[in-house]
Amino acid sequence: MFWFSSFAFAALIVLLSPLVESTSSNTSINTTNPITLVTAWYPHPGYNPKYPNKEEAYRRLIGEVLSRVQTPIVIYTPSSESEFILSSRPAGAPIIINNTYETIWDVPNLSTLAASFHTDQRKIAWQDEERTNAREDSPHMYGVWNAKVSFLNMTAMLNPFDSEYLFWHDAAASLSYNGSLESWPDPNKISKIFSRHEGYSDKLLMVARELQPAFPVDASWEVAPLTRTIAGVFFGGTPRSIQWLAKEYYDMLYYYLSLNQFVDARSLDHIYYYLDFLAAKKDNTLAPLFGDIPKGDPFYY
Repeated sequence: MFWFSSFAFAALIVLLSPLVESTSSNTSINTTNPITLVTAWYPHPGYNPKYPNKEEAYRRLIGEVLSRVQTPIVIYTPSSESEFILSSRPAGAPIIINNTYETIWDVPNLSTLAASFHTDQRKIAWQDEERTNAREDSPHMYGVWNAKVSFLNMTAMLNPFDSEYLFWHDAAASLSYNGSLESWPDPNKISKIFSRHEGYSDKLLMVARELQPAFPVDASWEVAPLTRTIAGVFFGGTPRSIQWLAKEYYDMLYYYLSLNQFVDARSLDHIYYYLDFLAAKKDNTLAPLFGDIPKGDPFYY
């Protein structure tokens, strides 16, 4: 799980490449809202070796997110959790509960990775003495972490609330801000940031970025898994930018697995670091913008 407390935000101008993908949903709604939040809740099946006593704590955090943040939400979860989700949401607060995928391994892009997370990659984790944290993780957790981009992309393609921007937000992320979050993220602040780059209206991606290091030093597909600068608790943008991200993300994930390289909890960080690498290059593939948010105020938006 990634937390908000130590992150600033950066907007990245992205030159997009086409992506063709199809998906399905059992829900739809005819309402227009400027922003849609996307999240998921897949409880750990059975005993969780890393968080044996944390499920109830997670449920409290999820309940807080669903009750305090009344921006339209699309949440992916097994049907057994629907009653809990609905009971946590205030009356009138827009929500779509998508039960299409009863297990995390039913999610597109994840079904073909199940064997790797359960066998070869798991063995590598246990054999690597430097990966002490990985020993406490589980294949289910790897699946949830690596499904974030897929959930966001599927929602962006359907865009059930006809939103201009869609953002992933971890369902159990700590809400450290004590003020009102009823309309978070603020549509006016988000639009203001994106409107600064009118010529790139479909080419912007916002991600939560760690404060240090301020800029990437070096990266490539080979070394991106060794460096962490960006977290996956909050990220998104326009539907087209999200489609671009999904293609880049899963292309890299399959590349790592083709090398029999372990992909652990930090895989989102690795791939966002690679985006930093593209931003630092002089071929104008990306042009990063920093300083849009005051340091230490993660709920500025």
